[in-house]
Amino acid sequence: MTRMRETFSDAELVELGLVTGAFIALGRLHRAFGVAPMDPKTHTVLAERRMLG
Repeated sequence: MTRMRETFSDAELVELGLVTGAFIALGRLHRAFGVAPMDPKTHTVLAERRMLG
């Protein structure tokens, strides 16, 4: 976080957090409602990480 604060202003960090949160929320909404069906292999990396966890 220290490196990010050296590079970005507080306002930019807030904006980055809000935009990132909005994209995550939109992606989850699309997945929940099947708006943009994805190939099952799309989330293989996440599934592998869960098994290693």
